[in-house]
Amino acid sequence: MKQLATYLEATKIKRNAFAQSVGISAPYLTQILAGMKRPSLDLAFRIEKATNRLVPASCWVSHQEASIDAEPTAGSPSK
Repeated sequence: MKQLATYLEATKIKRNAFAQSVGISAPYLTQILAGMKRPSLDLAFRIEKATNRLVPASCWVSHQEASIDAEPTAGSPSK
């Protein structure tokens, strides 16, 4: 959220124009920037591409989720 807002401010790209470039509505982008919504994986990669990787798709995954995904679940073989 913060990275994308910073990117938009630094590049002076209008929210409407950016939203259109990644295929979403301006109100949906506003919800993402406010932290009310999180982009789908597909949208996160479109944002990454539109920002020339300055806002990576990985920034939308919280550290807690990343550590949960890295831990084996009960009953699954450990590495």
